Amino acid sequence: MIVKIKTVKQFSKSLSVLLVLLLPITILAQGVTTGSILGSIKNEKSEILPGAMVAAKHIPSGSKYFTVSQKDGSFSIPNVKVGGPYQIIISFTGYLTDTIQNGQIKLGEELVLQVLLQSKTTNLSNITVKGRRNTILTSNKNGSNTIVSRETINNLPTISRSLSDFTRLTPQASANGMLGKGGKSNNISIDGAAFNNSFGLGTETASVPGANANSQPISLDAIEQISVDVSPYNVKQGGFTGAGVNAVTRSGDNEFRGSVYYFFRNQNQIGQDVKSTTVPRTDLSESTIGFRFGGPIIKNKLFFFGNYEEVKNIQPGAPFRASRNNISGSDVSNVRAGTLDTISNFVNSAYNYSPGSYENYNIPTESKKFLIKLDWNINEKNKASIRYNQLNSFSNFAATSSLNAIGFSNNGYSRNNDIFSITGELNSNFNSKVSNRLFASYTSLPDYRNYLGTLFPIVNINDNGKTYTFGTNNAARENTVGQKVLQIQDDINFTFNKHKISVGSSFQHFNFSNGFTINPQGSFTFASLANFYNASPVGTQTPIGTSTGLGLPSAYSLNYTVQKGNAVTFVNPKMSQLGLYVQDDFFASNLFKLTAGIRVDAISFIGKPVNNPAVEAMTFQNELGQPEKYSTETSPGTKVAVSPRIGFNWAITENRSVQLRGGTGIFTGNIPFAYISASYAVNGLNEGSIVANGAAAANYPFNPTPAFYKPSNGATNSTYEVDLVSKNFKLPQTWRSTLGLDFKLPMDFVASLELVYSKDINAPFYKNVNLNSANTTTGYNGRFQYTTNRINPTVTGAYLLSNINMGQQLFVTASLNKQFSKNWFSSVSYTYGNSKDGFSFRSTTASGAFNFMPVVGNSNIPVLANSEFDLQHRIVASASYKINYAKDKMSTSIGLFFEAARQGRASYTYAGTGDVNKDGATINDLIFIPKDISQINLVASSTATVQQQWDALNTFISSSKYLNSRRGMFAERNGVIYPWYAQADLRIAQDFSALLLKKSTKNTIQFTMDILNVTNLINKNWGVYQTLTNATPITALSSSTFQVNPTLLQQGEFISDTKLNSTINSAASSRYRIQFGIRYIFN
Repeated sequence: MIVKIKTVKQFSKSLSVLLVLLLPITILAQGVTTGSILGSIKNEKSEILPGAMVAAKHIPSGSKYFTVSQKDGSFSIPNVKVGGPYQIIISFTGYLTDTIQNGQIKLGEELVLQVLLQSKTTNLSNITVKGRRNTILTSNKNGSNTIVSRETINNLPTISRSLSDFTRLTPQASANGMLGKGGKSNNISIDGAAFNNSFGLGTETASVPGANANSQPISLDAIEQISVDVSPYNVKQGGFTGAGVNAVTRSGDNEFRGSVYYFFRNQNQIGQDVKSTTVPRTDLSESTIGFRFGGPIIKNKLFFFGNYEEVKNIQPGAPFRASRNNISGSDVSNVRAGTLDTISNFVNSAYNYSPGSYENYNIPTESKKFLIKLDWNINEKNKASIRYNQLNSFSNFAATSSLNAIGFSNNGYSRNNDIFSITGELNSNFNSKVSNRLFASYTSLPDYRNYLGTLFPIVNINDNGKTYTFGTNNAARENTVGQKVLQIQDDINFTFNKHKISVGSSFQHFNFSNGFTINPQGSFTFASLANFYNASPVGTQTPIGTSTGLGLPSAYSLNYTVQKGNAVTFVNPKMSQLGLYVQDDFFASNLFKLTAGIRVDAISFIGKPVNNPAVEAMTFQNELGQPEKYSTETSPGTKVAVSPRIGFNWAITENRSVQLRGGTGIFTGNIPFAYISASYAVNGLNEGSIVANGAAAANYPFNPTPAFYKPSNGATNSTYEVDLVSKNFKLPQTWRSTLGLDFKLPMDFVASLELVYSKDINAPFYKNVNLNSANTTTGYNGRFQYTTNRINPTVTGAYLLSNINMGQQLFVTASLNKQFSKNWFSSVSYTYGNSKDGFSFRSTTASGAFNFMPVVGNSNIPVLANSEFDLQHRIVASASYKINYAKDKMSTSIGLFFEAARQGRASYTYAGTGDVNKDGATINDLIFIPKDISQINLVASSTATVQQQWDALNTFISSSKYLNSRRGMFAERNGVIYPWYAQADLRIAQDFSALLLKKSTKNTIQFTMDILNVTNLINKNWGVYQTLTNATPITALSSSTFQVNPTLLQQGEFISDTKLNSTINSAASSRYRIQFGIRYIFN
């Protein structure tokens, strides 16, 4: 639920009393960093024992926690350090003291103890303590979540050493998201601090900082536990409509512990055979080296932990080799090496510019990350920690090369992702009834590109069907994104008998900066090599003789910013969020717990974009053709989001062997801020351009000076795009409900059946309000068509970000889990998921989001359809077993992860420039699937008659169960679903241990082998992904004339394949990959 208010001041005034009591803090990335211990104390007659002393000690660090039981015999110790083992001592005058050993605290979980103290006259063997340590069978669990322990991280396979290699254990996870949502719908935090790609550039898998430079934000060796919360009904957690992923880092303790490790792999550790295809090996060198070390500074008082890790990856940059005499192969281009050498030598001598190499060059990726953490036991009531971590990473991206085109290496670029983050936390247990958690963090996330070599205009030379490209990449110059995030949070917990009341406030401030202009140094195109050589100054010696100086480009283009002093357009949008919440955990009995809470968040978009008076004077239209007015300075301002939640946990049996749980509530998420930033940058006021083709390009003779033709007082473009945000725009919200049933089985197995249903309330949506929806017609095959696709001719597109109440996700999961004990654990689950939405974001630009959205009719009217993140079916299994032998001096561990799932969904759309519905986008029209040749107006091509094209198309349609079922109808958005795939990953670790230096210090040498897709290693026909052969089988020449895509006519390509509508993906994901490692451990 969203309520609009006029100012932040108005909101703050109404809550002033609470704000005095509570320090402000944030919801969007609010995470949990601790656990808790709670329970009840009675005597052997089941009489409550108020005033009993409970003392908990974290054995490794000596951290101590104390409380006393209340009038009803209940006790609670919140804000307890994650991990263990814990020793818990319960004592009461006149009764025997109980001691519980080896207690373990899971992230965000409660260790629940039901203690029956015996009088001192009772034999010690009769003492009874009921401790529930299972993370599933616990009163704290009402929604759906997955806890990944340190043991799991140590034992399951991984090569990338990423969080995603372990969040995939969540049954509702997919390759690019959670619970039917994309990865950017998740909220990721480390020790409670936001670790999101909040600006949102990159794919859905690039949801964490560092991902755009192919790096991980933090080392796995620094992680203690990971939690994935799909539907938590604790109002402290939020900032997502997908899932909340939170990790806590390791801490030092009273023992010096550490490890040094090295992992490596190369091209010989990657498979080549995928079914009948043998993939040529390309060079690869990847290594990871690092260490961790922690221990006491002052025993039982002050501790440190540190981690450093460095990753290097080197791969070939050019996928094609230049052509030479007596060489052949699928990777040999038609572009001659001699011609490329001649171009390079000429450009060097004539313009003192090195274009780089055209082959045999590498593209490196490097990352260096470190973390240091201090933990301070101030006293028995106060514990503090401070953590700093940093990432410096870059990845080079190669210039484009293909069969008939080669770019020189300096046309590539380097992308840098850095992290600088500091967090501080103070946990205080004032007495047995009141505790507090104060948290603050500041994170800076620079993301920027560097061009390679020196600045130079882009040059494209087309000569006899070949293309040669050199010069500075058109998206590399001063392309920057800065994200600075400040978080402050304060939680106060009050315990009153059966009620645990939490009150908190939160504040989060985002400061974004974005600099970008495409092609800011200019681009020249020449129709021949001769024209390029003769474009040099008169008299210059060229490979074809002395330059005439008469060579002219066939095209010239330049984009420039009109902002003074900037080489590219720069904007600085900001957003803040102020939140308050209250929650009551009501323990009605030992068997029933009710959690109810509400949070209120004021979201403020700070400042306004610049007003363009010309746009403000224009009239646009909504999707029904009704006139509307918009302004480029419109901002959503401040909104209030209300998120109520309620959850329950009912132990149906006294021993909690069967429990029923569930809840319902509203979750407020976020969107990539790039969509908000676009309204500041793309408004018709910031940029101008020069576009000259044919004879007009003669006015721009070649000059090697970057942006030479940029006017000193350049005007903005006469036609332009505008990106708008509705004044009523709200952050996305979803209403999510969960119902689960858990059973305890023999051998500590737990079986669960769980249902999660979500309904989108404020899903983001883009429409083009410059489309003339008042003047439409019915086109070919009954398709909706615009008759005029611009209301205002000077505006190429006016893309409005707004909301729709459309979208739903249903997930049903059956699982069986065995937690880690006696050196082994295992889990298996089956999930059915169905996800639908009204709009799938497939680009981080407004125009791209609109243009890539597959449609049949009115592009501005959302249609509920299958989401591209639809899961359908997924089976996940994991297991690990460790065997000790040779008097515990040797051990072997085997970890296995298995996944079988559908690979996702796709849409069949038209290729070509026909723009079938005439909305201005040529890539978003879903195809009409003809019953027979009379339902498609085919035009003969130079290589195939109409009948030949129809025969190929008809065969293609018949081969597809989906297409064949839709004859005479339009294809649906994401209507086709990919085939199943099944893969297993394996990890083998061999330990050799000895007691050295002193008997209490264990030293271990560990050798590891991680194999991803071991199924393909066993059998080349296994573990293979399949993708669509052709998602654009028909080319639209116009809105009513078509040709069959030429690839369908290649002799034998589809005829010999029994599944004509799918093909094998021979990329690395379908082949096995092996990584070896060696590690020294002392503890």
